[in-house]
Amino acid sequence: MSVATTSSRRSRIAVMATFTLLLAVGMPAAAASGAGASGAREGPVTKLVYSGGAWGSMMQQDRAVDSGRSARVTLSCTTVAGKTVHNEVGAVHAPRQAFATGHVWDTARSIAAGGRRTAKETSTVQGLSVLGGVIRADTMKAVSATSLEHGEYTFSTAGSKFAGLTINGRKIDQAPTTRTIPLPGIGKVTLFAHADSVHGATAGQVVNMLVVDVLHRNSQGVPVGTRLLVAHALSGLGQTAGPLGGRAWGSSVELAGAVESGPSFITFLPCAGTGGRVISQSGADGHPSAPAVTGTVTTTAQGTVGRLVTSGETTSEVQNVDLGAGQITAGLVKADVKIERNNGRITIDTSGSRLGGLAVQGRSQSGSPDPNTVIDIPGLGKLTLFEVTRGANFVIVRELHLRVLHDNPDIPVGTDITVGYAKASIH
Repeated sequence: MSVATTSSRRSRIAVMATFTLLLAVGMPAAAASGAGASGAREGPVTKLVYSGGAWGSMMQQDRAVDSGRSARVTLSCTTVAGKTVHNEVGAVHAPRQAFATGHVWDTARSIAAGGRRTAKETSTVQGLSVLGGVIRADTMKAVSATSLEHGEYTFSTAGSKFAGLTINGRKIDQAPTTRTIPLPGIGKVTLFAHADSVHGATAGQVVNMLVVDVLHRNSQGVPVGTRLLVAHALSGLGQTAGPLGGRAWGSSVELAGAVESGPSFITFLPCAGTGGRVISQSGADGHPSAPAVTGTVTTTAQGTVGRLVTSGETTSEVQNVDLGAGQITAGLVKADVKIERNNGRITIDTSGSRLGGLAVQGRSQSGSPDPNTVIDIPGLGKLTLFEVTRGANFVIVRELHLRVLHDNPDIPVGTDITVGYAKASIH
């Protein structure tokens, strides 16, 4: 029930077209050839970086994400072995009933064993139903591992599997193989789409267990051009002169330490930078989770890695924020962090952060508060404006951070809400 590759020299001609396509829909810039090669040219190779990530499902239409990456995990600029990142959700339901899942859980790991270094990502999806049952699966698991040993990159998909898979009413019980199956009146589905690539000092492998393309008008009402990906795992290793690090997202809601919603629309700052280009995500929360309601979220990241100068910036901009049924409102919440290392000296800038039209229980507040301004809200809790956390080589801004400490009719006690999060670091 698995496929393993033990040599990075195997023929890649057959998979490169698929790899290019998957790169566009799932591969972070940290594992892309351009950024890694640029970093290697501009500065000395100093560190091995583990990268990649996994998520359970994503649906997009006309290149816009319609259902975000579920239970997403990421190894972002990790240079230390032994790290494990885990995320899970109980169920996922897409708009227009295009698909539904049961339990989804994902992991990303950095591993060292002897002289072998491995980035390994897995995504497991249970109880999958697509397009009203045209595709069903009890379990779907994607595994991607990229390893480096004695200067050679190797790849493995061992552990990837389908269980209880049926398509068009027919059971598919063979080991995962790459194949495309027509879906009459709908489009097509590609099983076990995977590809790997080595470019200079950077290597990566992507695995998508299921890729559905809607090509025809259909009785389910799913628009033509829709693409659904299920069980995605991406592993990568690279050597870079940075690395940079960081991420930005719109909002998150936690209750008693458990994630209730978000982080939303995450954009990661790649380890080797972006070559100065701005990368971004943007969208509206179509399923807002009370007590946090937001409008359009836009997150960005950009960075450059050089021999003498390395710099990075991330931003999160959230419009039309409403926390607790009007208790806290803002037309604009923006977190903006910049970090630069010039000849060994690190400087940090958070001056681009700001608030627009902020009101707390009907009282207007400054759009440019001092860092870590705390407002005690009677009958609710503590609201921190422009919360800044700094270290020798990193900075984090949480533009709005609400901790609910008192019983009230709008937000459960113990709720922790962040709106406008941006982090940047240099390692």
